[in-house]
Amino acid sequence: MTQTWNQWRVHHNPASVSMDDAVWKVAFASSDLQEVNQHFGMAAGYSIYELSMGSSRLVEVLRAPAEGGHHRIGERISWLTGCQLMFSVAVGESARQQLAAAGITAVTVAPGTTIASLLIRLEEQPAIYCKPFKQPLPPQQAEERFITMLANGWDE
Repeated sequence: MTQTWNQWRVHHNPASVSMDDAVWKVAFASSDLQEVNQHFGMAAGYSIYELSMGSSRLVEVLRAPAEGGHHRIGERISWLTGCQLMFSVAVGESARQQLAAAGITAVTVAPGTTIASLLIRLEEQPAIYCKPFKQPLPPQQAEERFITMLANGWDE
């Protein structure tokens, strides 16, 4: 299931990164350097930014060879070495797992989301990692869980 930026939680992890000197590398799958508009595995290129508290700068533009494709996922992941996040409009589950194994969190956004808007959001909180919200439980399991919580003295 593809999840968009609005369905992702942003978590601050102050124990792992100092906000004063943190520098993050973020990749955007883009054909025009303006918008996230490419599928990770088939992207024509990637814009790589460094960002820290309140600032960002383009540090690299990677262009994929014309004969690229899903059979070159490992090569694409190696291009993004050092990045913590990779934004695209879609990413396959196998590629998402391979990215995660390389320490890169894949985040999918709606086609046409501007890189500038994402950078503004990220500049406000650079020491982040993204995790998808848990999928809702099926109705019967949700009802059973609610009954269990009530029985255990749950109080909002």
